[in-house]
Amino acid sequence: MKGSKKMRVAIFDSGTGGLSIFSRFIETFPWVDTTYLGDALNFPYGTKDTKQLLRIIERIIAFFKSENYDYVLIACNTASIIYERYLKNRYDQFVFDVIQSTALEACSLSFNNRIGVIGTEYTIKSCIYEETIKRINPCCDVLSLECSDLVGMCEQTDQNEQIDAYIKNRFSIFKKEEIDTFILGCTHYNVLYHKLNQYFNYRVNIISSGYALVSTMRFNHDEQNKKGHYQIYTTGDKCDFKSKKDGLHANLEQIKVNFLNL
Repeated sequence: MKGSKKMRVAIFDSGTGGLSIFSRFIETFPWVDTTYLGDALNFPYGTKDTKQLLRIIERIIAFFKSENYDYVLIACNTASIIYERYLKNRYDQFVFDVIQSTALEACSLSFNNRIGVIGTEYTIKSCIYEETIKRINPCCDVLSLECSDLVGMCEQTDQNEQIDAYIKNRFSIFKKEEIDTFILGCTHYNVLYHKLNQYFNYRVNIISSGYALVSTMRFNHDEQNKKGHYQIYTTGDKCDFKSKKDGLHANLEQIKVNFLNL
């Protein structure tokens, strides 16, 4: 990608899940002015229908385009599907989503071609990962599991016991099927990376969706030593969002949360 003196990048998700991508992005590109939007008003995306999601996602993308951002990163698998299937032709080279880069990383890391995926109801029913992985490597077998209930748990900081029980009760199928690579098909699940590594005894490649996208991005910039300006917005209650942000991402505590009426 070509850079500019005042590069501006926006990242969005339905809640706090995409903050892990925001955090990784500003660590990788600290000189870029970066804005995060947590669309808490419409949380969660994964249980909505296509018509609702299309209206929500296009409104957010159009807003950032009207505000003269250079690029938008969709830090949400469900929203990425909507973009890939309905909006890509209109916003190509302006918007980047997590699906392709995550699938590519999974295929490159899997030795036995057995890949597990967890995601929201919308993501799993769309079969987006099965389709994308099969295009990359037709020999891969993909085992998918819908885990919408897990999204809300990942928004809280007091759900450790419930999450541990959920993983133990539902994820044994992945051990039985001997997957060697596991896609976290919702960015909210990225906070479970260490738990899942322990659950699989560190024998499975855990792919945090969105991280691969950040690692593939390139920005040429003349002022790489200058720190960018970071902003966080929410369409919901900013005090509630700040509490969740600070509880889940201590490194982002100093960034103020503002309300955005979108």
